[in-house]
Amino acid sequence: MTSTPVQPAAVEQTTDTLEENSVKYKNKYLEMLEENRVLRLEIEKLRKGTGTRADNPF
Repeated sequence: MTSTPVQPAAVEQTTDTLEENSVKYKNKYLEMLEENRVLRLEIEKLRKGTGTRADNPF
């Protein structure tokens, strides 16, 4: 079996792409966490405002 040598430039480009995608993924994850937090706060306000019990989903 013959192996093809890997070009350093290709490895660097792949590494850069992986790092970039990792940053994008992390940012999207943090954005979703923030949205989730805001929604939980809004739900809590609605529950308190309507007089429903906190353990009642309806």
